[in-house]
Formats: sequence, structure tokens, C-alpha cells
Amino acid sequence: MSTRSSPGTRFNSNDTTAVRTLALSMIRELKRQGFGLHHIVALAGELIGCACETIRSDRSPATAAEQACTVSMSLHKECI
Repeated sequence: MSTRSSPGTRFNSNDTTAVRTLALSMIRELKRQGFGLHHIVALAGELIGCACETIRSDRSPATAAEQACTVSMSLHKECI
């Protein structure tokens, strides 16, 4: 049985660890290729924007806003 969450469900601890590992791997690779932290932060902003657009197109406005806030708060906690 897979431990991955389907779209629209809450992350479980395995999902959170996998996402964090992917993010750290991407950052290491981008830095290795010469990208600066400002580029990485810009990419993160674009990813959030793209995710929000996808959520908005797939869900009602109230649900999309709630989902976007949940994702944004989760990412913010990781930066603190």
C-alpha cells in the first residue's frame, strides 16, 4: 500500500519528509549549477504561484484560498 496522499488530502509525515528531501536536493543541485539564493527564492515563489493557479482552477474559490493558506503557512514554518 502506498503512503502517498492523493491530491486534496492532508500530508502525512512520510509525504512531508519526501517533499523536504526533494526541496533540499533541488536547492543543492541549483547551487551546484551556479544559481544564487535569490534565484532559488524566486523559483520557490513561482512554484507557489503555479500551485495556487492550479488549485484555483480545480476548486471553488473558498477551498482554493484555504488550501493556498495551508501550503503557504507550511512553507513559512520551514523557513523560520
